[in-house]
Amino acid sequence: GYFPSIKAMRAIPFRSSLERDVLYLLELDPAVATYTNETPTVLCSRNGSYFHFRCDFEVGGGAEKEQILIARTSHPSNLHQTLRDAYQKKGLDFSVITETEVRTGARLRNSKILYKYARQVVCTDANVALSRFFDNRTDGTIGELQDHLQNNGVNRMTAYTFLFLNYIQFTVTELLQGSTRIWPAGVPANVTEGA
Repeated sequence: GYFPSIKAMRAIPFRSSLERDVLYLLELDPAVATYTNETPTVLCSRNGSYFHFRCDFEVGGGAEKEQILIARTSHPSNLHQTLRDAYQKKGLDFSVITETEVRTGARLRNSKILYKYARQVVCTDANVALSRFFDNRTDGTIGELQDHLQNNGVNRMTAYTFLFLNYIQFTVTELLQGSTRIWPAGVPANVTEGA
């Protein structure tokens, strides 16, 4: 299928539901500035044989790029080390992400929820309401923000758009719900705790 990527500004093809789920995670990860499925090919040697290999994704977080291989198993293999060595010779970072890492915990569920609101337009009234929400506080909950937005004539689901756009932050590994703690973007989580 094809994943309509906002970061890549194009449809990214995927070959499995696991690859699609990784794309959801890449879209939400604020450390990922860009990504593509068009990855460099490397020539590898293993057991006396040569072969060409391409990773599943190339992920960029600024000037650095990392090659990502999706593995169905968490068992490290000699192949992974062979690939790591081949990419290192080209000056490229290489890492393996496993199906368990992708599908365990709340991160994937949260990413899928927030992606639904990625294309929602944020109006001026919504931005003003968000600013006012944090006037006299350093944090709050999603439910409190949703109520505040609604009381100011803004669709309460805009809170999810703010999360997707990283206007506000939350702990992505915790289940997203009304009681989820949020804080303004650019403020470390530990600075707002107990404030």
